[in-house]
Amino acid sequence: MPTIIAVLGTGRMGDAIAHKLLSAGFAVRVWNRTPERTAPAVAAGAIAAQTAADAVAEADIVITMLSDGMATASVIAPAGGGVLAAMPPGCTWIQMGTIGLTWADLLAAGAAASGVAFVDAPVSGSDQAARAGELLVLASGSEGVRAVVAPVFDAIGRRTLWLGDVGAGSRLKLALNNWLACVVEGLAETLALTAALGLDPQSFLDAVADGPLGAPYAIAKGRAMLADDASPGFALRDAVKDVVLVRAAATDEGLELPLTDALLERWSPAAANGLGDLDVSAVVRLAGDVLTDTTPRGTAMREPLHDARDLPRGTFAGGQADPDDFPVDARLGRFSDGEALPIADEEPGRFSEGVEALGDDDPEKHVEGSFGDESPGPASS
Repeated sequence: MPTIIAVLGTGRMGDAIAHKLLSAGFAVRVWNRTPERTAPAVAAGAIAAQTAADAVAEADIVITMLSDGMATASVIAPAGGGVLAAMPPGCTWIQMGTIGLTWADLLAAGAAASGVAFVDAPVSGSDQAARAGELLVLASGSEGVRAVVAPVFDAIGRRTLWLGDVGAGSRLKLALNNWLACVVEGLAETLALTAALGLDPQSFLDAVADGPLGAPYAIAKGRAMLADDASPGFALRDAVKDVVLVRAAATDEGLELPLTDALLERWSPAAANGLGDLDVSAVVRLAGDVLTDTTPRGTAMREPLHDARDLPRGTFAGGQADPDDFPVDARLGRFSDGEALPIADEEPGRFSEGVEALGDDDPEKHVEGSFGDESPGPASS
C-alpha cells in the first residue's frame, strides 16, 4: 500500500510538489483555501479534501506549503482543534514554507505538545525545479524521522541537507533568500549601469557568463530582465515577505544588514504598487527606461562635471583651476587635458599636463609632484 501524503497548500510550489509525489507513486491528498487551485493536482490523480482536517485524517505524512507562519498556524492549530488534532498516530509533519524563525519554533513546540513528529524543511528552488525533482531540501529535525521522510525528499529534491535541530532549516533558508535578494538587486543595478555607460547591457552578461562571477541563477535572471520577462517564478511580493523575515531575524541577533535594508526600502513600495505578482526580476524596471533608451550616454553624462556647483573641486577649463572653488579641506583630484577626475582616495600631488592641484591654501603644505614629462619629485614629509 502506497504511503499517503497530504499536501496542504496547492499554490505554485505546493501544486508542483504534489505532482512530483504523484509521479513518484505516492498516494496524495490535497487541500487549499481556494478549492479551485487543487484542480490540476486532482487531474493528475490526487484526491481533494473539503477540509484540511479531512486531508490529513489517513495520512502518513503531512506537508504544509503555505504562504507564511500565520497562515500555517491558522490551518494547523486554530482555536478549538485543527489539523494537529486530526493527524493519526505515527503521522509526521513536514513544514516546507518560508515562515521565519519565530513561527518555525512556535510550530515545532505545538507539534511536540501534540506528540507529532515535526520536520522543518523549507526548500530552495522554483516550481519548475519541484516538478523536475531538483529542489534543495533544507531539513532539520530529529534523527529518528529521517528514514521516514527520506523517500519524500528524494522524490522532490536533487539534494537534502540535514542541518541539525528543528528550526535550522528555516535559518539557512533566510540566509539563502537574503543572498538571492542581494544578487537580484545587484544584477538589476549593474545592468542599468552598463546601459547608462553607453554599452549594451547584454555585454555584461556575456562577460561573466562562463566565469566564476556568472552564477547560473544570475545569468537566467539577467536574461529575463533584458527580455522584460517577469512571468511569475518567485513573486516579488513573496521576496519582500522573506526579506522582512530576514531583517527580523537579524535584528533579534543584533546584526545590521545595510544592503538588505536598502533594497527592502526600494522593493516594498514596488511590490505594493503593481509589481508584487511579477517575478522578482521585475525590480529592474525600477531603473526606468535606462535599459531601453538608445541615446548615447558616454559624453552627456560627463557634462555636469564642468559645473563647479556640482563638483566641489572646482571648474576646470583648459587646465585652469579656480582656487576659490576649493574648500580648505577638499581632497585633491587628478587632472588630465583640463578635466577633473575626482578620485576619493588618490594621494595628493599627482599631476598631468602641467596643471598643479591645490589642496590647501598654505603653500608650505603643498605636496611636490610630477609636472609634464619631468621625473617625479620626492614628496615632502
